[in-house]
Amino acid sequence: MGKKFLGIYVSLDNGGRVELWKSMVRNLMKVITLISIFGFVMVWFMRRKKMLHDFVLGSVVMDVDLVPFAGREERSKGAV
Repeated sequence: MGKKFLGIYVSLDNGGRVELWKSMVRNLMKVITLISIFGFVMVWFMRRKKMLHDFVLGSVVMDVDLVPFAGREERSKGAV
């Protein structure tokens, strides 16, 4: 819900979808990112500007407008 509101999409580095268990790990890692200042500081030094939880999981956050299939599966299923 929050990602749709912000217009962002999370996928794996290889473009694959994030499975449920990987999403759960990512959310648990967010707690460690919030606790440690390292999780925030590393964004300044990473080429792809990843926080700790995205680096560990191998995920990337993108703008929905830049991803042709993100968030559009539901709309295309109902279309006739």
